Amino acid sequence: MTVLVFASRYENVLSTPPEEFYEKGLFFNFAITSRNWTGETYIGREQVQSFIQSLVEHDKLLSPKMNTEDFIPFYYLMDTSVFASNDTEGNLKLIEFLEDLDDFYETENESVELQKQKNKYISKLRYFSSKPENLGYLYRWTIMNESHPFVPELEELIKQSFDSIQSAFHRKFSIHNLSEEEQERFSREDDKLAQLYSKKEEEIISKLTKFSYSEPSLFLFNAYFVGKWITFYKEASTIFKSYFTVTQFLDKKKVITDLYQGPTIHSGCYMYQEMMGNFMGLISDDPKWATANFSIIEAMEYEGAHEEVLKSIGKWAAKKIYNNKRHKLPDKRWFVDVTWDYLKEASIHQITFIRDKEVMGPNGKELIVYAKANMGYGRYIIYPLIDPANWSPLNAAQKALMTYTLCLYHDITVENAFNFENEAGSSQGPFINPYTSRAQKMVLEGVKAKSKINKVGQTLTQKSPHSKHKPHKEHWVTFHFRKLKEESEASPKAIEKAAKYDIEIPRGFTFIDSHVRGGDENSIEVSKTKVSALDMFTKTIGKETV
Repeated sequence: MTVLVFASRYENVLSTPPEEFYEKGLFFNFAITSRNWTGETYIGREQVQSFIQSLVEHDKLLSPKMNTEDFIPFYYLMDTSVFASNDTEGNLKLIEFLEDLDDFYETENESVELQKQKNKYISKLRYFSSKPENLGYLYRWTIMNESHPFVPELEELIKQSFDSIQSAFHRKFSIHNLSEEEQERFSREDDKLAQLYSKKEEEIISKLTKFSYSEPSLFLFNAYFVGKWITFYKEASTIFKSYFTVTQFLDKKKVITDLYQGPTIHSGCYMYQEMMGNFMGLISDDPKWATANFSIIEAMEYEGAHEEVLKSIGKWAAKKIYNNKRHKLPDKRWFVDVTWDYLKEASIHQITFIRDKEVMGPNGKELIVYAKANMGYGRYIIYPLIDPANWSPLNAAQKALMTYTLCLYHDITVENAFNFENEAGSSQGPFINPYTSRAQKMVLEGVKAKSKINKVGQTLTQKSPHSKHKPHKEHWVTFHFRKLKEESEASPKAIEKAAKYDIEIPRGFTFIDSHVRGGDENSIEVSKTKVSALDMFTKTIGKETV
């Protein structure tokens, strides 16, 4: 299926403190994304607004009945995709059983038959309470049926089950017994024990919240057990931070849970909704990840190429990506050296891509791509590719970086026009991801001006040794724009040539078609050439500044 558009918008990156975007509950705060950023079903926030409103009402009525005074503050961020999971129907067997249990009442004259029925119910309650995903259902039932004869016994079963799950987990990892050196390593993202610990803990929280999105009130009671789980860390160890953010999103019809910790609320977890999924971890509060996105270059001045030139090149590259993207990003760690002097002067030295994912939008498939740029001194910015139609909030400097990055993505995923340096020591690179070690340097064919000409049977014509100019080495020149004199416009012939490539000529420019320099153009098989968007961008910018 053809991708329709880049899903990202500049306005999605919020500048307001994230606390303001969370609904404040009695014992936890929660927020839901503006739309789905994962999953194969489009779900806008407006489609689940009634769920949110009902959750707020239940929180006011039911949360005061829960023992939450000692809970650590925690935040819940949900991608709307969770409402398309397979578990939104809930646990129908347990629901049916509890409805049946509602009708059971003890009598003064207890018969053998009544005792058998009672024992049968207790046996089933033991079974259901042994499953983490059922604890919210059962606790809700005890609150809603306070006078029922089974409530005291069920409350004890719930307590035993939860305590058993929690104690078994912490016995396995024995965090209290770590040495100071082990605790210091445990606080780092790349520690194997910490990774295993997080994985297992998130699996348990996923079970505790399995059916949360079937009913607003059930979400509330499941959140109670999440809060109860996190409370363990209140005085557990100094290696655990005071704030916790739980994020949930859909992956292959299954709700995935991530748990983030920090000394303050994890701001990135709301500001970067589009990173929902396995890439949310890349936006930690570590200062070396400058998560200010494009706002970090808002103050930069740019007096280079006319903005219409940038937009024309950007629109062309985006259309090619939507219709002709055939190649995935390399599955290795890599980076590209920036060749444009303007970006280098702005301290942007290398670029790589950290996310490339399709998601279902309101009108079809959309693309989410995030780039990561090295700004030196261990600082990075992370920013999305945005369709030129949505560039109005961007300033000239941001549009310049966006155009350059779009061209880079085009050359990799449309033309596959790159290779990797194999020189000794070239793989170190400046990108040191906290989860990885080395990155390999990518070299783009357009940047090195490598010809993709089919040279079979080709004979070069040498110029006279007395010629004033040395002969050019035969190479392919990508089409590009050239600035005209003031008040001049592109000729009808230039417009016709540009139309072949479905590209618009900006005002004040003409179009230079692709051609062979230094050789016989008739010897070229044009269909076998690779069009480098980055090469076109470089040639256009160079011509304009002459």
